[in-house]
Amino acid sequence: MKCLSEERGVDMPTVEPRATIQVLVAGEVYLIIRIPGKSGQRSYIEQCILSDVLSDNDFAAESN
Repeated sequence: MKCLSEERGVDMPTVEPRATIQVLVAGEVYLIIRIPGKSGQRSYIEQCILSDVLSDNDFAAESN
């Protein structure tokens, strides 16, 4: 990536995955994940991540 950046004279964004957690409202947590991927695989990667997260966790609110 560094060679490509120098060759074309453009700053390339980092390819490191990033995660941001935001708690804007009590009881709601927003998880923003940024990962590098090919443009043609974007939807596939998003669906794989969602499927993995939702299948392994129970996000149902506790009822009193």
